[in-house]
This record gives sequence, C-alpha cells and structure tokens, in this order.
Amino acid sequence: MTNMFSNNQSINKSLDHLFTLIKDQNDKINQLRKPQPNLSIENHNQVKKLEQCRGVPSFYNYLKTGNGNGPFLELADGSVKYDMINGIGINLLGYSHPIYIQSHLESALKDSMICGNLLPDHSYLSFCNQILENINQSKLEHFWFATAGSLANDNALKILWTKTHPKTRLITFEKTFAGRTIAGQNITWNKKYKENLPELIDVDYVPGPSDAKTAAQITIHSLEKLIEKNGNIYSAFLIELIQGEAGFIFGDSQYYQQVLTWAKQHGIYIWIDEIQTFARTTELFAFQMFNLHDLVDIVTIGKALQICGTFYTHELNPKAGVLGGTFAASYSSLLVANRSLNFLLNNNIYGTKGLIQEIHNHFIENFNRLQKKYGEQVIPYFGGVGLMISFEVGDSSYELTWKFLNQLFDNGVIAFSAGQKPARIRFLPSLMTTLSHIKEVFDIIEKTLSEIIIKDK
Repeated sequence: MTNMFSNNQSINKSLDHLFTLIKDQNDKINQLRKPQPNLSIENHNQVKKLEQCRGVPSFYNYLKTGNGNGPFLELADGSVKYDMINGIGINLLGYSHPIYIQSHLESALKDSMICGNLLPDHSYLSFCNQILENINQSKLEHFWFATAGSLANDNALKILWTKTHPKTRLITFEKTFAGRTIAGQNITWNKKYKENLPELIDVDYVPGPSDAKTAAQITIHSLEKLIEKNGNIYSAFLIELIQGEAGFIFGDSQYYQQVLTWAKQHGIYIWIDEIQTFARTTELFAFQMFNLHDLVDIVTIGKALQICGTFYTHELNPKAGVLGGTFAASYSSLLVANRSLNFLLNNNIYGTKGLIQEIHNHFIENFNRLQKKYGEQVIPYFGGVGLMISFEVGDSSYELTWKFLNQLFDNGVIAFSAGQKPARIRFLPSLMTTLSHIKEVFDIIEKTLSEIIIKDK
C-alpha cells in the first residue's frame, strides 16, 4: 500500500501491515461455498430479528459477514455466493478491492468520520475538480454532494424550481423511478410505491423509448399534447437514459437527440438521473455515451463510487442557502471516490473496446447461447448496456421470476428483479467479474433453469 496520508513512518508501516493482513484474509474467499448447518440456524434467527426490527420481511434469508472478494460474498450462514447485484450497484470495483481497503484504513487518520459541507477537505475538493474536468464538453460547471441518490434528486428539484418558479410541473417517462424520498416517490411512475402518499408534485408521464421505429415521434406527439392541454408550465423533463427499475429499458442516441431537442426548443430544462447508470456504460456518464453533452442541464449520480451528488450549469446555479446539509460523505467514501475515478479513467475501462464492454459481451454471448439451446419460451428476452444486464425467464411473470431468483440464490448467485409486466432478473456485476466467473454463473443459471423452468415444460 502506498500514498498514506501521514508523515509518521511508524503509522504508515502499521497500516501497510494491516492492509496486507486484510487483503490476505479476503483473498481466500475465491470460490463458492455451501451454508454450514451450525451457522444456518443462527443466521435464520438473526434475519428474523432484523425483520422484526424493520417491520418487513427480508428479500433473501441472509446477513453478510462483511468479508468478500471481487464477485464473491461471504454470508453469515457460512456460504459464499456470487453477488451479481452488489447491493443494487454500490460495489463497482467488487468486494474488498485494494482501493476500498486502503481508503478505509486511511480514513482512520482523519479527525472525524464524516466530511461536512461546512468544513470540506482536500479529498472533497479533489473529487469535484476531477469529475468536472471529465464533463467539460457539456455546460455542467458545478457539483454539490448528497448523502444518497434520492437526496441528489431532491437537490436537483430545488435547483430547478428556484430558477423556474412558478413553473414547477415536471415531465418524465412512464416507468420512471426517482428514489425513496417523498419527492422521489411522488415522481416515480409505479403507483404501488406511493400508495396513500399525498400528491405534492405535479408530474405528467409520456411514453418512453421502445422498439418502435417511430418511438421518438410517439414521445414528441405526447409532449405536444401536454403543451396543448396545459400550456408550457413545465420546469424540467426528468429522464433516466436507461430505466433501471423497469428492467434496463433505453433508446438510442437518435431517439434522445430528437426528444431532448424538442424539450430545449420549448424552454424546458433537461434533468438526467444517472443514479444507477453512472460509471457503468461505455463512457463515464450515459449522457456522454448517447452524445448528449450540449443538451443536459442537470445530472444526478450515486451508487458506483460510494458518493452521490448533483451537477448543474452556471445558469441554474442557485443563490446561497438553497443547497446545504451537514454531511457531504464519509471520509472513506471520499477517498474511495477519488481513487476509483482515477482507476476508471486510467485502466482501459471505457470505450467500445474497454473492460466494461468486454464483460458485457461475455454476458450477452452466454445468454444468446442459452436462448438458442432452450428457446425463447425459456429465455424470452435478454439485453442491457455495459454493466447493467437483465433477462426474462418463462412467462416473465413476477411470481415465476421471484421463484427463479430464490432458487438461483440457493444455488449460489445473488440477483434482483426489475419491472413487473414483464418482470426481469437484473444483474449489476462488478468490474472484477472475470470470464471464469461468468462461466460459473451461467452454469448456475442453467442449473436453475432446469429446476424451475424446463422441468415444467
């Protein structure tokens, strides 16, 4: 380990030693392991206690130990599984990556746990400078930290509304998911996420990208109908370029160019939600991949680098006091964010021949193989972008999908669902997922297909 934040050689030597011990311990987690009977009972009891504390059942019957390595995660029942969902995408580099270990250790040298917005340090400034330099083709000039993706979206709303008041109505796509705050759930399309919540934000939904050749015309026609009906009372058009909770639904560059250009021509600001897409496509930002640099006004990020925040143009820069908050991020998160960004930008991760595209291609090739082997009745759909991959099984019903997911979990792979009609299985693999890992994951998928789908045919 190098570049310690200390001039004390004794401290550096001790941290180097700790780094080696921690890495060696986690390097041993390198293959699947079945649950251990003596630990399974205690794990089950602990999960039940957690359910009682939270008041809702857990998705899966597990707690993790805190140990892992790359795509492997050790659970409290003694098992080791492939984690293909990574806590809904928060471990882009994989478990126990050297960057994570080093950042955790170095954060112990800080004078507190959390970096606040009132007293930022060099790691706070460094991340702002570095990330803004990498979007200098756009008009985005400013960045403000948030402690969650949902709060980054809340900040985006405040920034927009202080500029456009009294025009506060929003437009977004059908199937949009905007987070778990009151504002985010108000904006979210799925009614089950906001049942009995007051409608505090005026939102209109339009059809999003689809396989239809006329998708852009359909969307624009719906937008024109809204203006015709309500007048131009709209503050912003919120767009998830790749709709994660819907199962990774997305359009092409031409579609977004046409739709966003229409909005800009009508004086409507463009708000891009990249909470899930950030750092996972063939460019650092999805809006860069779709070549939308000159059209975006505000962009929110989260998940991948352990920090969250909002980018905005100088035109939208609000008066002092609109943005605030005690916490920016933990010091370990800031260190991880800076080092991860350096790693991503200097190791052939992006581009059409980068590591993300290579991993994506391996997943798609394997799904193509399985679909050819078993037919579209078994795997009716597979697709995605970069490190966001989804597929359907059987009749694509929610019930069958979760039955498959639970069996997949028992067989050694952790995944999650997305969408409902159709329901899809969602993967957010880490960058440390190798070809041999992918092969074993697909062996497990095929085994699960034979147990859940094919046996019923």
